[in-house]
Amino acid sequence: MTYELRFERLINAKPAVVFDMFTKPGGQAAFYQQNEPGWIVRSDCDLRVGGVWSVEFGPSENELYRHRHVFMVIDRPRRLLMTTTETRLDGSSFDTEMEFLFEDRDGRTLMTLLHRGFPTAELRDEHRVGLPEAFSQLERFVAAAPTHTSARGTGMRPLVLQMGLTLDGFVHGAAGYEDWGLPPEEDDVVAWKTASLREAGTHIMGRVTYEVMAAVWPQETGVYADVMNDVPKVVFSSTLTRADWPETRIASGDLAENIDRLKREPGGLILAHGGATFVDALIRARLIDEYRLVIHPVVIGHGRGLFSALHEPLRLNLIETQTFPSGTGIQVWRPR
Repeated sequence: MTYELRFERLINAKPAVVFDMFTKPGGQAAFYQQNEPGWIVRSDCDLRVGGVWSVEFGPSENELYRHRHVFMVIDRPRRLLMTTTETRLDGSSFDTEMEFLFEDRDGRTLMTLLHRGFPTAELRDEHRVGLPEAFSQLERFVAAAPTHTSARGTGMRPLVLQMGLTLDGFVHGAAGYEDWGLPPEEDDVVAWKTASLREAGTHIMGRVTYEVMAAVWPQETGVYADVMNDVPKVVFSSTLTRADWPETRIASGDLAENIDRLKREPGGLILAHGGATFVDALIRARLIDEYRLVIHPVVIGHGRGLFSALHEPLRLNLIETQTFPSGTGIQVWRPR
């Protein structure tokens, strides 16, 4: 017979924010911290299916609890499932299963822990005692973290660019888009990209990219197609007079003014796609609040660089980084 516990906390931030803060070293330091002088928390997280998340915590270097989590399911920003081996101060250990759920509640997050497989009721109850303070500390950490803001004001929707590029920084070759000889995307990469797409309340793109997508996605089904077809879209063009892809409107005129209006609308984040000319204009005008880069394990030595339109340096802070078994990397950056 084994025992389990359930704990819930409503946190005043969106699921994507809570998920990201919880899986960062700072979030784990907050979660495992105790109000004792000299308390130690160390966290090393390889956020991928099969990856190991190791946490050490305790009152001193000679008295450390050790948790070894192995990720079984990562569905950002909704769910984490992991197996856990806990090693106690006396050297004994036991295995459990931990599941974290992140559910949207009108812009806030109902974060639920389901912890299963305790060998005794005493161990279950011991773990339950510290959870209220652990979740409170995580909530304070999330509240204190910098939030998305617009370059033209605060409290508005962020503009996020999600773009694939080569290891040497090109979005396409000198002759245009071409086959880089890469294998099909692995499931974890598809899951990350899909979760990112689902955060969007609006997709924006230039005319060329719109015409390519509008010719394909309405006839397709699947994880990418469903998101692209259902979410409202804005195509930026001075020549288009109609947009037949459902949920699409046309924006013309001053780019910065149009982006500013979109940022002031309610809803999820604004996700920018290509094409390269449109992205160049966004980058050059410093309108992008976050760069989500999918870096493919290939170099081509020529082509169009993502940041080739810049005339002066753009300082960035690294927010997230992941590497998958195929060599594909995810990097998330925000302007300073």
